[in-house]
Amino acid sequence: QITNPLLGFEDYRFCENYSAYPDIEQLSPSKNYSDCFFFDSIFEQYKKLVSAGENVFSFNVTMQGHGPYSKEEYLFGSNWFKDGTSSDTTAHILNNYLGGLADTQHYLSQFIDALRDEEHPAVVVLYGDHKPWLGDNSSVAEEFGIPYNSSSEEGIRNFYSTEYVIWGNNKAREIYPDRFSGTGPTISTCYLLALVFDRLDWHCYGFGNYLLDRLDVLNVITSKGIFYENGVLTESLSTEGKKALQTAEYIQYYRQR
Repeated sequence: QITNPLLGFEDYRFCENYSAYPDIEQLSPSKNYSDCFFFDSIFEQYKKLVSAGENVFSFNVTMQGHGPYSKEEYLFGSNWFKDGTSSDTTAHILNNYLGGLADTQHYLSQFIDALRDEEHPAVVVLYGDHKPWLGDNSSVAEEFGIPYNSSSEEGIRNFYSTEYVIWGNNKAREIYPDRFSGTGPTISTCYLLALVFDRLDWHCYGFGNYLLDRLDVLNVITSKGIFYENGVLTESLSTEGKKALQTAEYIQYYRQR
């Protein structure tokens, strides 16, 4: 209600906007809104707007692969994970997670292929907002001896970090050569949009310029009191880091008023 309009969103589309599509329970065994029409709807909106001469900025969230995953039945078959030694609960969770992920990947690939040769430049940013649910109290990770907590840097990365991808179609690559390869920095997601502007040499927005200035000082901020300052994990910020965090909190408070 407050934040999104400040970011320039002009239109919102929620589940109820898709009543023309088939009943959801017939589409997705996980009973979430299925990606088989989610990505199609994004592309349809994109084509409609660019055909009208509009520039398009679209932020979309898919829920099909969201946990928790069934612990009693295989929703996508049982061939995604087999090791012969794991518990039935773990086998169900992992098969449902990996099967759902493969299903999403199928429709996401179709979406990317549809954009690839479009005459208009298109940039797609993909990221996950959190790691998958791996059982109550992270039982799946515990069963395999995977650190999945805040007691070590490995555990923190396993528990919290997700990958992000910045992809450009062929037309975008003509305009911005060599901008869609390589590995990006470790960052909090609040930096992601500003990072796209920076990578493409676009004139950044005011708040984005502030984020870019802060990026090399405080590149990861968490609510757990754990930070990456100058790329190094720490629970004790330097004077400069504390000042950057305080400024961030001031700005966040101001923008929410």
